[in-house]
Amino acid sequence: MKTFYIESIDTWVVAVGINGFLDNEEKEAIRNAFKKQGIFSNVLVLDGDFEFVKQGD
Repeated sequence: MKTFYIESIDTWVVAVGINGFLDNEEKEAIRNAFKKQGIFSNVLVLDGDFEFVKQGD
């Protein structure tokens, strides 16, 4: 699992590197885990994996 925070839109992106798909219940469980840690930003949960490329200014 990879996580990235995008400050400009106050969103956490969670990429779950699995073969297959997460159902809505599993995605909600991941969002709730973030809330339990005190993170109340938007949380976007993605099935699979991706690479985040930071652009220059």
